[in-house]
Amino acid sequence: MKFPFRIERRKKVSVWLHLLSVIAAMVIGLSICAFLIRGANANVIDAYKALFLGAFGSTNAFLDTLIQATPLILTGLAMVISFRSEVINLGAEGQFLAGTMAAAWISMNFSDAPRLLLIPLLAISGMIAGALWGLIPGLLKAKLNTSEVLSTVILNYIILYFLSYLLSGPWKPPSEYLMQTSKFAENTYWPNLYGNLHLGFFIGLVCAGLLAYLIQKTPFGYELRAVGENREASRYNGIRIEHIILLSMMLSGALAGLAGVGEISGVHHRLRIDISKGYGWTGILIALLAQLNPIGVIFSAIFYGGLINGSVSMSINTGVPTALIEAIQGILMFVLLATGTMLQYRLRRIDQNE
Repeated sequence: MKFPFRIERRKKVSVWLHLLSVIAAMVIGLSICAFLIRGANANVIDAYKALFLGAFGSTNAFLDTLIQATPLILTGLAMVISFRSEVINLGAEGQFLAGTMAAAWISMNFSDAPRLLLIPLLAISGMIAGALWGLIPGLLKAKLNTSEVLSTVILNYIILYFLSYLLSGPWKPPSEYLMQTSKFAENTYWPNLYGNLHLGFFIGLVCAGLLAYLIQKTPFGYELRAVGENREASRYNGIRIEHIILLSMMLSGALAGLAGVGEISGVHHRLRIDISKGYGWTGILIALLAQLNPIGVIFSAIFYGGLINGSVSMSINTGVPTALIEAIQGILMFVLLATGTMLQYRLRRIDQNE
């Protein structure tokens, strides 16, 4: 007997359907995690209460969540711009580190400059460093058709080893045992907006708005989307594919580099070997969870930041093991991604005349 339905891609997904899928994903994900929490001999209600309160239960908790979300907003946006053009940039981690290294160099050498000049200088230097590190795989892809997946991953390792060299030699103070620089001068610190929430969060919001406008309202955005949807048809219509690849990789790298500046100038105020907690890789997850929507990236990043903060509170207050906490984070994100992907398709009854 012939199956009377077929799977087809939706032309458009409504906002309400998106919201419904998120609610369904959370119910499914939390139900699965409840069994794991119960298996760890912890109270499920208390664990989820601690998770929520640790993420959003007080002003300080919410501010900490926004601080956690700040680099993820920028690395998520970096992935949006590259994935929209069907360029698989897996090098945001390296571009993030390039931004931190540029900001560190500026902080060590120009700390006497007026703060009004120093703050934009730090941001611009990090963006340039990230863009240049993104330009390398972009050129290889555009000119030699080299796999950007391979080249970006290799460049991640190269810059990490170079950072290790700097922090174990030229940039490491004699009195320091860890692989890190000395604290930078306070003149290099980005101002706080409220409490410990620094300028980087506001910059992330502005970048999300600008990127949304760029993608939807400008000729470059149209070409970017066209290349992402059908590269050969775009070439036939006169769009310069190589030009789009280069620009998307440089913009992607610039945003990832800016995320690195925020961690240097807004949070740590020194360069450390472990300054990135996988922000470049997590940015991929954030972008996919947001369905490559720049505004959606803000909410995805805040959700993930809350998940990180809340998980710490859950572990402290209920005794849930750290390994299980990481598994819970992974399960929730996996279910959200899976439902988001399934939402793009629907079952359609086959007409007898077809």
